[in-house]
Amino acid sequence: RLRHPNIVLCYGACIVPVTCEILLVLEYVRGIRLGTYIESKTAVPSREHRIKLAEDICCALRYLHSQKPVVVHGDIKCSNTLVDE
Repeated sequence: RLRHPNIVLCYGACIVPVTCEILLVLEYVRGIRLGTYIESKTAVPSREHRIKLAEDICCALRYLHSQKPVVVHGDIKCSNTLVDE
């Protein structure tokens, strides 16, 4: 199990037999997508907060890449990154 404060907990997965689609069961996180947060016209994040967000993402990736075997996310983008409230 992967446990890190900047990574959503994965409870499990299942495969839909008909379509072979993989479904993940993830921890619920109250937050908004990173892109929405950054583009918000009501509360523009400060430079320091943007740096903190980048550091948190890097910290999570460093943790994943330090695992044996290495875990590669493979789809890092704003819509897959949440900013918790």
